[in-house]
Amino acid sequence: MKFVDKIEDFNFYRIFYPEKIEEIGRLRVECWKASLTENAIDERILKNSLWIDEFDANAFHWIVQYKNILAAAARMSFHLEFKNMPWYYTMSDYNLNNLKFPIASINRLVVKPEFRRNGIAKKLDNLRIEMAKELGATAIVAQPAPNRIESLKKLGFKYFGKINRTKELPGVDFSLMILEL
Repeated sequence: MKFVDKIEDFNFYRIFYPEKIEEIGRLRVECWKASLTENAIDERILKNSLWIDEFDANAFHWIVQYKNILAAAARMSFHLEFKNMPWYYTMSDYNLNNLKFPIASINRLVVKPEFRRNGIAKKLDNLRIEMAKELGATAIVAQPAPNRIESLKKLGFKYFGKINRTKELPGVDFSLMILEL
């Protein structure tokens, strides 16, 4: 775990898989449960109370701690082809062939409800954008939930529209947004 920044009592760390991945997986489910109705969440997620997927092993991860509490987490993946992106199947209505590789995708940003409105999500977004630039990404693809669209627009992401429904969260209208670097 590597300390990267601080906002008041919130400490930001870059972590290295599999470090804290189970805690992150539990935090994801906890935050999604707090934000969505049970009908919008796949039963497998609710039963396991742990959301870890095949992209976690090769992704970059950040966590935010408040004292000894895991307050937030975020992930960024790097891709050399579209079919290796999380939820690629949901973007089939869009022609993304003009994007050049490598590209990054930001996803799995969660903040505990009691810690929201403290600048945590914005800081995690900026940390991921900075790393994507450092690693030579030409663009960053995001598939945000409705509550994240405006904050990503403020960071320069272009809104393309809604994507097809996901298997894991079929009740949520996710969208496609891209930041060209």
